[in-house]
Amino acid sequence: MSVVEGTALMKTLCESSRPVEHANAKAEGFDLAALVHSLELEAQEEVFINWDDFTTIDRMRFKDLTEHFDYIWYPGPDDIEIFDDSLSWILSVDHGGYVRVLVLAGR
Repeated sequence: MSVVEGTALMKTLCESSRPVEHANAKAEGFDLAALVHSLELEAQEEVFINWDDFTTIDRMRFKDLTEHFDYIWYPGPDDIEIFDDSLSWILSVDHGGYVRVLVLAGR
């Protein structure tokens, strides 16, 4: 995927997703696992983390991501999208800590 395609995809994701009110990853006590649960999303054991317009994607255990989120995502430089193999949802956390969710067809 070219950077242009990745940028277009990111724009479409942002336009299609909805803000998660009262959720900010910068807030003290932010709990990613609790947020995913409250949104009734079912995360598989492993998730993907998109770092850069879908040109850099890491895969890791969801449990590790939630337990070490403060050491993985940093406010300021990091905009990330989290999703799993089901592609039934995408959770975005922007550099300001604001969270958006996109629930895809079939849910």
